[in-house]
Amino acid sequence: MAAPDPSSAPPTPPSRLDDGPAFSSKADAFIAWFAPFFSYLTAAVTYIQTQVQAVVDAGLDNAAQNAADAQAAAGTASNAADEAVEARDETESLRDDAQDYRDQAQAAAAQAAAAQANGWEVVQDLGTVNGSVAVDLSAGTYIVASIDDDVTWSFTNPPPDEAAGGITMELTDASGGTAVHTWPAGTKWPGGAAPTPTSGGTDLLAFAIRTDDASAVTLVGTRALENVL
Repeated sequence: MAAPDPSSAPPTPPSRLDDGPAFSSKADAFIAWFAPFFSYLTAAVTYIQTQVQAVVDAGLDNAAQNAADAQAAAGTASNAADEAVEARDETESLRDDAQDYRDQAQAAAAQAAAAQANGWEVVQDLGTVNGSVAVDLSAGTYIVASIDDDVTWSFTNPPPDEAAGGITMELTDASGGTAVHTWPAGTKWPGGAAPTPTSGGTDLLAFAIRTDDASAVTLVGTRALENVL
């Protein structure tokens, strides 16, 4: 809304010094000027009220927007705080798990060292396995495993050059007799063939492993006991 403007300046008011006709003429003109002037005043008041209301409305809108922004920021901050608490709790849980694993590893290492110090073989329990399985002989040479499907065996960390050792494998068939065992190429067996696993049973296989001075590994195996457990 545009600001109203007075249509004209007020006329010269009548004076006692004026004669009769002049006084009447000035008085009529002065009185007639008041009607548009009152219209101007009304329009001016309306304009001022409109401008004041617009300022108030704009202030209220800004205040409402600022309040909404503050509420959204508070919600974001609250979510961030919750996520930080969850991350802290998860970190503490992972730390506790890591400490448990460390303690278990240290205990296992101590048991292995004690067993080796007394000349015993260290048991390496592989759990249930299938597919390609690489047995780390440095982790233990008494191997326990349950076989639920075809498996291909290999051995890492054999004896050093010009050294030999033994491997015992306690293997339980969990495949119903369908699992096929594939042994490292060149493995020697009595009669030239690897023994057939006992279906649903546990067999003990014994291996002699030797590394010559050229780092060539010879593996000789036999079934020591059939369906023992």
